[in-house]
Amino acid sequence: MSQRLRFHASQFITLGLIWLTLLIYFPPYFRGFVGDDYVQLDYILRFVQRPLTAIQLFNPFTLTWYYRPLQNLWFLANRLTFGYEPFGYYWLGLLLHALVIAMVYRVARQLGIRPYFALAAAALFAVHKHYVDVVAWISAIAIVMAGLFTLVTFSTYLRYLQTRQNRWLFFTFIAFLFTLLSHEEAILLPPLLLLWRLLDQPQKARKKKGQNAALTAISSFMQRLTRQEWATFALMLLLIALFVGVQFSRPNLTISLTDTPASAWWQNLSPAQIALFTAESSAKFIPIPEIQSFLVRYNYAVSFLTIILLAYWLWRGERIARLGIAWALLHLAFIYWALWTQKPELYAGRHIYNAWIGLTLGIAATLSTETGKMKRVERREKKRSPLLPPLSSLLSPLSSLLSLSPFARKTRLHQW
Repeated sequence: MSQRLRFHASQFITLGLIWLTLLIYFPPYFRGFVGDDYVQLDYILRFVQRPLTAIQLFNPFTLTWYYRPLQNLWFLANRLTFGYEPFGYYWLGLLLHALVIAMVYRVARQLGIRPYFALAAAALFAVHKHYVDVVAWISAIAIVMAGLFTLVTFSTYLRYLQTRQNRWLFFTFIAFLFTLLSHEEAILLPPLLLLWRLLDQPQKARKKKGQNAALTAISSFMQRLTRQEWATFALMLLLIALFVGVQFSRPNLTISLTDTPASAWWQNLSPAQIALFTAESSAKFIPIPEIQSFLVRYNYAVSFLTIILLAYWLWRGERIARLGIAWALLHLAFIYWALWTQKPELYAGRHIYNAWIGLTLGIAATLSTETGKMKRVERREKKRSPLLPPLSSLLSPLSSLLSLSPFARKTRLHQW
């Protein structure tokens, strides 16, 4: 099958995967709201009669909830369109998840992952045991939004690196802004983009080894960044600084960062806390519910093995795999500091949604690379000795005849 046919086949299979995901996750309780859905509807109730006044939602001090104005606007738009009929809310949420699946495939292809392995990344991401409380829960729509806009940001930046057209850098900044207005995990985007810029070295630079390899890579990275990129990243980091400052100064009825003393932040670095979080996170990624109690019971051993496996993967993996691992670890570190250390009882499967994007990309990249290496080895062996099988079949009878010759018998008697 030609490369073009494989590409189109993988696209069609991705569409089928999306439809299958919609069928799997469409909730049987589509006629009712659940839990915090009523709270979210209450937050936007005052804007229903005068929708234009909803611009106040961009003021961080308008609500005493998380600062996620795009989620509030999403609830308002649904309320104006569907009223109190939740069926439409669920369908729109599922369609957003479908877009995230498509973007996982697109970003995987842009990173250079082969079509069927990009499809594998999309398939791994599409269906997960913990997606019920994110894909099929209206109040968790901000997490899905963050995943979508994160991938759009990455996609537009990769497009900029390919074309060097400044409009794609502008679209990258706009997509980042949408992510920042959706969920707090957006603060991880600039470090991830810069990490990919660092890893995306020219072919010759990536082959260099030794102590000076890292310094050479950093020097090359600094030189390759354009002035437009410097300005864009500086503006992103400035917005993040303002965003974090607001988070520590505004009221939040769920998690109040301002009430956490400075000493408590340092206590969260204890090995016991980190080991327990690592074990719980590992249990959420593994699709076997019965294993969670076992992993939590032996959390130190689980943490040690996890660190060893990730370190080996980072050492042996290619640049895309390293990006995926860093993607997952940064998101989990954010969840640890911002949520688990404050209210560990709230840590749920929905919180690994964006971390799982990075892991699926890393797994697909590793599979694509390793199978490519195996095929190259096979081709080299065939080119190196194309006549070896027929020659061995011809020489086998000849060696038997030589073993029966008088000289051979005399040699064996002498050896005896």
